[in-house]
Amino acid sequence: MKYELETIPIWDTYTTDPHCPLCTLEKKAENTYIGFFLGNSVMNPELRVQVNRTGFCPDHYAGLYNRGENRHGLGLITQTHLKQVRETLSLGKQAGVVRGSAKKLAALLKKLTKIEEQCMICDRMGNTLKRYAFTIVHLWKKDSSFREKYSRSRGVCLHHLPILLSMSQEALQGGEQERFIRTTLELTDKYLEKAENDLLVFTGKYGFEKANESWGEERFALITSIQKLTGKLLKIQYIIDNTTAHGD
Repeated sequence: MKYELETIPIWDTYTTDPHCPLCTLEKKAENTYIGFFLGNSVMNPELRVQVNRTGFCPDHYAGLYNRGENRHGLGLITQTHLKQVRETLSLGKQAGVVRGSAKKLAALLKKLTKIEEQCMICDRMGNTLKRYAFTIVHLWKKDSSFREKYSRSRGVCLHHLPILLSMSQEALQGGEQERFIRTTLELTDKYLEKAENDLLVFTGKYGFEKANESWGEERFALITSIQKLTGKLLKIQYIIDNTTAHGD
């Protein structure tokens, strides 16, 4: 498959030394797409048909609403999507039909599952992440300066590790593929180990004998560990000298 290169966002992200570059890139893409579907472009007839048919997953519907923008537009696309969903399910007509029919009930459950899993934003983010993963592998192969920066990165989270390893199978061969995979796994494990060790210190600080000790980098251990495990960027909430502080 042919992928479009997007080198600038990759370089920009790796320069900030994040715990997982793909987490950062995914979050930026998500914010962009949420803004897009709250904008005037969603009133384009062709796009509106797609939104009516596919809709959004629960997380992204919440993201659209919580943005607090263009409630009128969100209401319009939600109303026409809801109309499409009702026509697809025909729940009123099926209420008596599915009773006692395991096959018909299974078909209804399949439709319900499909509706919740479909999402215009997830689909676009998935395609964008594939392009980003390809660009990372391509830069690693072609650019020695990026290869050096990659070797000093913090690897990736477990959620994004599969897409990066899979892309290396598409874009690399032989020894190059083996070196990329080895480097990626070693980096990821190194910072998983660090997250684990920092978390031990973090939890230990809640003991009575260490209650008055100042906090160091381990203050971020919990959010870092959750991100490494799930790929979810959390709002920073940490403790300094027994005082809770908040930040974005």
